[in-house]
Amino acid sequence: MKKNRSFLKYIIGFLVVIALFSIPVVQATSVSTHTITYDIGLETVDVTHKLVFTQDLEENEVLSIPRDAKELLIISEKKTIEPIFDKGAVSIPKGIQTVIITYSSIEILQDASTHELFFTQHTVLQPTTSLIITAILPPASTLTNPIDEGTSIFPTPTTVTTDGQRTSIIWEHSDLKTGETIAYLVDYIVASTFPIIPVLVIIVVISLIGFIFYKRRKPKQAKKVEKEPIKEEKVKTPSFEAHLKSDEKEIVRLLRQKGGKCQQSTLVVITGHSKAQLSRMLQEMESRQIIKKTTKGNKNIIVLNENIEELDEI
Repeated sequence: MKKNRSFLKYIIGFLVVIALFSIPVVQATSVSTHTITYDIGLETVDVTHKLVFTQDLEENEVLSIPRDAKELLIISEKKTIEPIFDKGAVSIPKGIQTVIITYSSIEILQDASTHELFFTQHTVLQPTTSLIITAILPPASTLTNPIDEGTSIFPTPTTVTTDGQRTSIIWEHSDLKTGETIAYLVDYIVASTFPIIPVLVIIVVISLIGFIFYKRRKPKQAKKVEKEPIKEEKVKTPSFEAHLKSDEKEIVRLLRQKGGKCQQSTLVVITGHSKAQLSRMLQEMESRQIIKKTTKGNKNIIVLNENIEELDEI
């Protein structure tokens, strides 16, 4: 009887070991790289998140962003995603590995009378191998105190660079755990802007006085009979999109989602093209009157032609 019991225990132990080795090892999803860029303007901040997960998400994830986020756009490597945003949380759907999230916010900026404060905090979504935060100050802005004093920037940045007009502050972190929260603060002064409105008013007044003076001294001329221009019927052309390349269609689609205009730097991040590739593509589209390029400060703004459907030739 004792021998039978010992043999039975041996069989049960053997089966338990086999069962343990048969359990599949599930590799949890984590974040390979998470880059966040804060493009700080005078009154708002344009924010771009780019998350690259180690594998496709097995379930929906939630990313915390400011409650006042506007112009929210979510794009994965597979498709554009309809944003689900509620009380400062945006949903990242399962089944994707790379996602880009862009929005604008006022909440991140705080006015402190004689200077400005950029303040935000980031909570780690999943175990993250690399986190890179970049804050780009407005043109000609300066820190309230030298960097080495440690009062203008917190935490101590990894790198601080400048292109002569704008200062970029970069923090790099590695091997972060889920739930870790890091706060970032930049105390800076915005350079005084040129009083362009009073100058424009003076120019308009002087121009008006000059025009009135000119009209009074100009001899009266016989009115010329103007012929009524012959109206030409416009011939409808096929949809312009039939003439676009796939990359050009993507740019037109992104511009429409952004309300007809978007910063060139944002298009670089979203499309994944290099600055040189995108610049050549935009120059070609501008020559065909599909888009127009304007500048605002030192930013290039790409604007979709409002009359694009009526172009006779693309």
